[in-house]
Parts: sequence; structure tokens; C-alpha cells
Amino acid sequence: MLVPIKARAERVRRSFALAIGGFSAVRSHQGRTLPTVAEMIKSKAITDQNVDVAAASFLADPQIGPYDIASGHRVNLAAAVAGHDLARQVAANSEASPGVKRAAMLTAISLARVEKAIALLH
Repeated sequence: MLVPIKARAERVRRSFALAIGGFSAVRSHQGRTLPTVAEMIKSKAITDQNVDVAAASFLADPQIGPYDIASGHRVNLAAAVAGHDLARQVAANSEASPGVKRAAMLTAISLARVEKAIALLH
């Protein structure tokens, strides 16, 4: 039996996202699909300025990890870049211009999955 291309692509996307782990998993712990940063921009929950600041933060500290991109929303920046081939290559290239690095980071972050930030109670 042949599996429809769309279903196969979804399985590959899901397994890849789970392989890189952390906040980039496609499904939340409640089983719902997590939106991308780009989808959150469309819904106006995240602004372009939020993404610009996130990209600058990653470029300043590539080991930054989970990052509060907007009120109540978190993205694992290191996982987002690690999961995007071009961004990973550009980040590692010392000869890449700042503009190229910024553009690659913006793309990787836009494609990353967003999780709700959970306030930790002390």
C-alpha cells in the first residue's frame, strides 16, 4: 500500500523535529501541533521586531538555548538553528557576512516551533 505523499512528509517532519529535541518538537505535551514563529507573526502574537532581537541574541551567544521571544512564548534558538541546514552552516562559517548570518538566523527562527513559556513557581 502506498502512503500519500502529504502523510509521508508529515511523518518525516515530525520525526526530524523530535530528533533535534527540546522545544522544537512538533507536538506539545498535550498532543496539539505547535505553531511556527511565522504563524505566530501572522496572528500578531509575535512581531518582526521580536524575531530580530532573537536573531541578534543568538548571534551574540550561539549557545543561548530556550529564549522568551514574546510574552508567554518561547523558542529554543540553538535547536532552531541546528535544525536548519543553511543556518547551521552559515553560523559555523567565520567568513560569512553579518547580513548573511542575520538572514539565515531569521529564516531558521521563523520556521521554529513556539511553545508557551511556563512560569516556574518558587
